[in-house]
Amino acid sequence: MSAARNAGIRRASGHYVMFVDGDDWLCADAAENLLPILRSLQYDCVFFGLRESGAPGDEPCAESRSIEGVKGGPDDVAAAILGFQSPFQGYAPGKVIRRSILLAGPSIMFDERVSILEDEWFWINASCRCERAFILNESFYVYRRRQGSLSSGLNEDRSRQELCMRRRVHKYVRIHYPRQERLARGRAAQCVAGLVRYYYVHEDNASLRSIRSAWKAYPGSTLLLLPGVPVGRKVSVLLCDAAMALHVSPILLKPLRSLLSEGMPEQ
Repeated sequence: MSAARNAGIRRASGHYVMFVDGDDWLCADAAENLLPILRSLQYDCVFFGLRESGAPGDEPCAESRSIEGVKGGPDDVAAAILGFQSPFQGYAPGKVIRRSILLAGPSIMFDERVSILEDEWFWINASCRCERAFILNESFYVYRRRQGSLSSGLNEDRSRQELCMRRRVHKYVRIHYPRQERLARGRAAQCVAGLVRYYYVHEDNASLRSIRSAWKAYPGSTLLLLPGVPVGRKVSVLLCDAAMALHVSPILLKPLRSLLSEGMPEQ
């Protein structure tokens, strides 16, 4: 996927780049509303909302809109990507950017060596060059959620890979967007907490030992003061934190297995 997107960036002839996955679709008036913002107001990038759908056409786009949004810079873009309450996140779609920004100096491309969070890594890097950004409240993109897609069915191996990328993003954000360091750290902590919870549910002592150093760097308590994190998740990460701190054996948490496994994807 990254190679395909990079090929598109290189071969594009227009002034702007926008990504649309093959099983999703744009609202019919997307370009009509987005291009004037970019052209007349000289913005480097525009973020707009995504919403989910089960099948093409079952959630038609609104016919009338009131285009509202906020102006910002690189730091605001980074917050929109990393925020727990943000509707934008680091997805490849839902954003338009000047192509010249990506190709100026060292070009910004998708990392073809990774297949998880490669889109977030791309946008975190690109944000540094977005001096004038416009973040819309409107949704112009419909994301089709279906079984078997590349982003579905997360498992332990993919979570491990995600943790590597979360640490990479955190390191980059700490240098380039220090005001958003807490968010990047919280994202990594959430990933670690998910793995800890998984290992307790599956009574995997060996993996709990292997994840301990990552847990010490990114404990679940990191999530407590961050906005947008559900209360239930905070309770489960605190429970896992206590279990890890006290070296509690997974077998002792068997009575709480249903609580810990709530919302966990089937393997």
